[in-house]
Amino acid sequence: MRKYSLLIFIILFAGCSAQAKEIKKEPVKPEVKQQSEIVIKGKVEFYNEKEIYIVENWTSRSRISYKIINKKKADTLKKMKDSIVEAKGIIVKNYSIWNKDFKLISFKKIK
Repeated sequence: MRKYSLLIFIILFAGCSAQAKEIKKEPVKPEVKQQSEIVIKGKVEFYNEKEIYIVENWTSRSRISYKIINKKKADTLKKMKDSIVEAKGIIVKNYSIWNKDFKLISFKKIK
């Protein structure tokens, strides 16, 4: 009886595995997200005198740095080193939670 149950199990297992087909999945294309304008408040800081950042929560260890990528707008911020500004723009690329590329649209000095 054991031999028969083992034989039946093998036949069923072989039959089921023979019917299994490989399902081809089409690659999922990443969804293109609409970029929307955001407003950030932060301190204007420099790195190597070439890269300009607006840093949110600048007194904390969990600060968020937005690198300004449009050069003309960045040049206008050079005069405002260590000033607090409110900036409107679009996040172009997220490198991490703390580092982002930011396309600056407009800004105003707060302090």
